[in-house]
Amino acid sequence: MALNLQSILDAAGAADPDKRAETISTAILDGKPSREDVDTLLNEAVEKFGALNAEESVNEDSMLGLELLAEVCSAARGAQGTIDEQATEVKAQRDALAAKASGEQDAAEDETPAPEAEAEAEAETVEPVAEVEAPAAEAVPEPVAAAATPTPRRYDLSKIKSKAPESKPDQSTDGGLVITAAADVRGFAGGPDCRPPRSRRRGRPTRSWGRRAGRQAGRDDGPTR
Repeated sequence: MALNLQSILDAAGAADPDKRAETISTAILDGKPSREDVDTLLNEAVEKFGALNAEESVNEDSMLGLELLAEVCSAARGAQGTIDEQATEVKAQRDALAAKASGEQDAAEDETPAPEAEAEAEAETVEPVAEVEAPAAEAVPEPVAAAATPTPRRYDLSKIKSKAPESKPDQSTDGGLVITAAADVRGFAGGPDCRPPRSRRRGRPTRSWGRRAGRQAGRDDGPTR
């Protein structure tokens, strides 16, 4: 099941500060989430903590958010270890059952030598003499003070400002070499951009193409005198 970070923060804020870690761990593991669900929760908590910690303004509310998010990160890592241990135990049990089903376990037990007989000295047991204890004085119960109910403290994740998307450079203009015709060339007037049409360009104009354009310009101008 998917884990809701806001719900976990609410449960942690309502608990006593000394029991926050236990409360968060219980809130994470109660629904028996998958390892992937816990990974997603941890990544979200780390991201929110980084965004909140990067804000310049610091107040009591933001410090509460940092404390709760840090507790969630720590508890989520602990939950990851717990889930991994449970997976290892389940695998060991399945391997044992597979060995029993295939007969490998029975064969291994037959090859195990029988234990040696116990020593006679161990068979003789000496009964201990019971010691007479003096009656303990009755303890006078001390009055128990009523535990104060902690005041719920809630932090709203929507208060964290999301990072603005990074602006990407404009890719609309073409870079590279630009050739300008010095005189009228077939297909080009003097002065404008002397590059081939966009549909015929695959990359930057090559030097050979520029030399061909120059030779064509010389032929169109006629022989020099």
